[in-house]
Amino acid sequence: MIVNLVFATIWCLIALYIAVMRGVGISFALCYVPALMFLRSVKGYPLNGGWPEFSAANATIIALTFGMILRIGSPLKIRWSLVDLIVILAPCLTITSAINTEVWHTGYNELVKQYCGWVVPYFIARFSFRSEEFREKVLWVLIVCLILLMPLVLIELRLWPHFYVTSLQKLGLGMTTDLRAEQRMGLFRTSVSFGHSIFFGDACISIAALILLLAATTRVGLRNFWVRVGVGCCFMGLFAALSGGPFAGMAVALVVFWLLRYVRFSRPVLWVGVIGVIVGMFMLTMYLANAEMPPRPHDGSATDSFLVRQLIVHNCWKLVQDAGALGHGRIIAFKDIDLDSVDNAYVLFAMCRGWMYAALWVAIPLLVTLRVSKAMRRFKLSQAHIFPLAVGAGAVLGVSFAFYWVWAGWSGEPYTMLWLILIAFTMTLCDQCLEAADQSVAPARGFAVVPQRGLSSARPAFAGGGGAPYGGAATARAQ
Repeated sequence: MIVNLVFATIWCLIALYIAVMRGVGISFALCYVPALMFLRSVKGYPLNGGWPEFSAANATIIALTFGMILRIGSPLKIRWSLVDLIVILAPCLTITSAINTEVWHTGYNELVKQYCGWVVPYFIARFSFRSEEFREKVLWVLIVCLILLMPLVLIELRLWPHFYVTSLQKLGLGMTTDLRAEQRMGLFRTSVSFGHSIFFGDACISIAALILLLAATTRVGLRNFWVRVGVGCCFMGLFAALSGGPFAGMAVALVVFWLLRYVRFSRPVLWVGVIGVIVGMFMLTMYLANAEMPPRPHDGSATDSFLVRQLIVHNCWKLVQDAGALGHGRIIAFKDIDLDSVDNAYVLFAMCRGWMYAALWVAIPLLVTLRVSKAMRRFKLSQAHIFPLAVGAGAVLGVSFAFYWVWAGWSGEPYTMLWLILIAFTMTLCDQCLEAADQSVAPARGFAVVPQRGLSSARPAFAGGGGAPYGGAATARAQ
């Protein structure tokens, strides 16, 4: 573990140097995003004394916190929304649940985890998105990370499962992951740096959307060769995960994107469909909980996979019903529910943290849909914003749907954080569209420059004008 401590310390110092010299947003792009992409399985060093586990991601957040302290007083701006409120309320409920079901010290530990693995990453992404330099840095970091991951994906898919994790173990780093090999269709299910194939598959949906959204809102543009390579890598990774949940999530993402992008009349009423899906999934859950369980074939088929999901709901439903507002606590003994895992985030949320917490997660896709629809309706001087908003909303809803088939996205899980960062970017893009719509009533040419730089030392988001919320060059290349 000493190797892990040295590694995290070096990572922290690099992140702090970049945060001080270049800005918090740039450090977030160059240090936090790669930590999510590559270092989830590296054990964090236990610092104790109220400090978070000293992993690369947490070390970066500690460094960014110091960087933010140095920038107190800098002009920052977002238009607060209900999505932002939920991002704040969810940790509050988590902490309250921890105190209620365990002890005060548990609540403090949860506070630290929520700070590092939920609140700070979201709001840094939220504020920094206004900087075009920040957006370009995140875009290129994601593409480079994917290109580096793809050879490992192919190796794990066909040759050696968990090749990435075992390679880091040989370097002396302590790793935490399940090394059981899982196969489908004669291939190994790939997890690379994400800990599990389902996590990797869900992450690929968010990463593809992030690349497209960032490319469409910068001078890079959607026709750039490397942007297309990055998106292609995401689809390759999605296939290599060989998991039905991410496949279903991608299908939902594509449907929502198509509706928002091409079916104009669907934009103001899409929230009705979201509510319909929420109600339908709740009814499905009730059915699975009360229907008799047929015998499982135990052959890894699609039928077997569906029956496993039914068994999860069936065995957990009594605890879900008795969970109340604040749940039973973070730890549920698998022997009590006769399961090896609970691959249903919403069931696990309700069971462990209560119905109120689960309801907040269910509300996120609905509120994102409402705000994206509002931004699309309000800003009418250009259509360039429709594509990135449709991409962002589609992936957010798709991954939210996929959470029904995956272990809960507790704070700090890379696939959850990439989804949360995508939400932050989409919300800030909505801010820019709404601000542009407000400014367009004035008899002025183009957009007024927004006089603030987010958390990065880069030019403002509207610099360059051009009739779109993120600048003329991006508008021209995104068409």
